[in-house]
Amino acid sequence: MPWSKPGRRETATLKRKTFLTALTGSGAAYLAQSAAGAQSPPPGAPSPSPAASDGAKPPSAAALATATAMRAFDPGLSDAQIARIAADIDEQNAYGRALNPKKTPLRNADEPVTTFEVPE
Repeated sequence: MPWSKPGRRETATLKRKTFLTALTGSGAAYLAQSAAGAQSPPPGAPSPSPAASDGAKPPSAAALATATAMRAFDPGLSDAQIARIAADIDEQNAYGRALNPKKTPLRNADEPVTTFEVPE
């Protein structure tokens, strides 16, 4: 059978696999770094953002690793953009902890109640 261009489903699967591979690689790098007890960031890690010097908490190592993995999809991301993405990841994690302080897991069927109103 001759080679054919992948369809929409195959392309989506390839993109998903590429993303998961990059994310897994960054997670492995984070675990290796934390297991070694290294305090200094890896050579390719972005420098701290200017916002971090204003007394704001610097992004976590996990958020930095995840944000750095995004360079696989956009190599043009600057160090400042990576630092901002990492800060946003930490901020969203904090919102999630505030919304679910008891860490109650959500099931597949959990969703907000949808109501429809007809204005009079």
